[in-house]
Amino acid sequence: MDDKQKDLLRDGLKSEKFSKNAQIVANQLRSKGKPEIAEKLSDIGPLFDPHNFWHNQPVPKFNEKVPDDAWDKPIEIKTLDDV
Repeated sequence: MDDKQKDLLRDGLKSEKFSKNAQIVANQLRSKGKPEIAEKLSDIGPLFDPHNFWHNQPVPKFNEKVPDDAWDKPIEIKTLDDV
């Protein structure tokens, strides 16, 4: 896989269009005689697309770095009156 293809995949992660960009790279790899890598890339592509449920939940996204001081802490702190 060349640098342009890697950049295309990185851009896909940032723009939430990984699956589309993965198909483009997979087609390029097939034309270069690398069908095994292309097939794996096609298989994992949809895993990185936004999901209707998980994309709206207060959990870190797969490409989001969580600061070390944020682990094992509540997302929100509410009092009994707030609930």
